[in-house]
Amino acid sequence: MKKEWILWNVLRNPENITSDERMELIEWKNYYWSYKALIWLLFALAMLWPGLISLSQSYMGRDTGIEILLRLLVIELISIIESGRFLYSCYFGNQEFYDRNSGKTSYYSIGLQISVISWIIFWGGYGVRHPLPWIMMAAGPLLYWGLCHLAYLHYALLMDESKEDIGRKCEAWIPGVCGVLLAVYFIILNVFAFTARIDRVTMSRLPEEEQYMINTIEQGITNYYSLTDYRLDYRLETDIQPKAPVYDENNAYDLSHAYCLASGEKYYNQILDPGKENTIYREYYRESEDPFSWKMAYDGRWISETDWAELWTEHQDEPEFWIEPYTGIPGLNPQAITSVTKEEQNQNTCYTITFNENYNTSGATLKAREELKNFTATERYILNEYNTLIKYEHTETGLTKTTEEPRTLKRTITVLSVNKKEIQSEIQTFINQYQNN
Repeated sequence: MKKEWILWNVLRNPENITSDERMELIEWKNYYWSYKALIWLLFALAMLWPGLISLSQSYMGRDTGIEILLRLLVIELISIIESGRFLYSCYFGNQEFYDRNSGKTSYYSIGLQISVISWIIFWGGYGVRHPLPWIMMAAGPLLYWGLCHLAYLHYALLMDESKEDIGRKCEAWIPGVCGVLLAVYFIILNVFAFTARIDRVTMSRLPEEEQYMINTIEQGITNYYSLTDYRLDYRLETDIQPKAPVYDENNAYDLSHAYCLASGEKYYNQILDPGKENTIYREYYRESEDPFSWKMAYDGRWISETDWAELWTEHQDEPEFWIEPYTGIPGLNPQAITSVTKEEQNQNTCYTITFNENYNTSGATLKAREELKNFTATERYILNEYNTLIKYEHTETGLTKTTEEPRTLKRTITVLSVNKKEIQSEIQTFINQYQNN
């Protein structure tokens, strides 16, 4: 691409431009439409503000921080208008060259404004230690500067006689793309930040000590997900129906007992038969991240899901290709938390959370059963000395509406080892015990 098509090159080496009627008209329209839009946005904000306060109170229970939020919104609106105004200048090849450095100054300063505002908005919702404020701090100006280059490209093409036709065609879509992407960025910024703000304010209803414990648990769960080599034991116990390797509850398939190994891209899952202690029901493995590369042990060999589908016509009394249990840990919803307690267990720490009816379930659950009442959920998180979750216990209870009979469901995930060499050796031993199809 030619150097004069790139906005940055033009900003670095601006031309000596003498103001004329065209430039003055562009400047006048620039300010006119920008600040007319600002007036309308402020008017709309004033009209909607009572509704925003009501919405805030319905989620937060009080209007704490409303004045700060109003100031941020006004500053954000001004920043949006300023950024749009400079885009308008770039679109017409002006770049605010009232002197040789004003274009570069506007380019930098508006990008810096967006960067700071993005950081402040996300900092208020996620905190300074969360990566999102810093990511948005970098993403905001990069997106804006990219839009500035796109807007200027229209003018650069018009000035090139060989590309003038392309420049005319760009008039139909470049302004719309720049405006939409800039609006979408700020909408996403506010939606994510407002959602996080609600969670943080909701959590603030809990005692400060419990808030700290919740943050510690979340960090432990994050560290659990970061494990690349692990051996874990998964169990699901329920009195709703007879024990079976595959548990079917309202179309939520889960496994009663599984032994799982992972090392990098290699996975091995051993499905155990709960009715027969230490009896292997099925075995699966894969050697890549491809979710369709799973193999199942059958008749002394490893077969694919496609091969099993052909054989399944002869074994329709058996479940289909159920590979692995739900080993994910549900996210913590502050609105669903009733209490948090903590106790030390040797070098480990056990946190217990009691939830109300707003608890979000995953996998097999009692909550989905309409014939049950008095649903409760309790979770225990055991974190080791490295603040990594090594054991998760989820317990649900309820009563049948007709007989008042108690019902219980318990899910347990236990990390048995993270020794990479031992796990790799064990996985390879299990894989080698059968022939590959």
